[in-house]
Amino acid sequence: MTAVAEPLLAARDGVVDAGTATLVILDARGADRQRWSALVSGIAPDRPLVIAVDQMDRVGNDYEPFKWVRDAFVAHVRRARPELAVPVHVMPVTMRTGDNVGRRSRDIDWYDGPTLLDALAITP
Repeated sequence: MTAVAEPLLAARDGVVDAGTATLVILDARGADRQRWSALVSGIAPDRPLVIAVDQMDRVGNDYEPFKWVRDAFVAHVRRARPELAVPVHVMPVTMRTGDNVGRRSRDIDWYDGPTLLDALAITP
């Protein structure tokens, strides 16, 4: 495990300064929705936004819960912080098992984007 991955695996729902990007970690079950306004206030205005929808295993690695959280949170960000004009990357992960964190997940086979660490590494 890399030195970058270890703090990510220990993180819970929240905002993390990932150096080149702002990382937001959300619960795939939508359980943290009441905290979204606080999370949005922590987003840096000058860095890309990487959103990890975590605990995908708790929703059967299904696309629909991911899509709901992704669409609802991005819409919330756009309403709450309309001045943000940063790239947004959203990915499904299960941090507990490392799925789509540092390696591709066999269980989330519908997702074909980068892993979380790859997205953070390629973010300008």
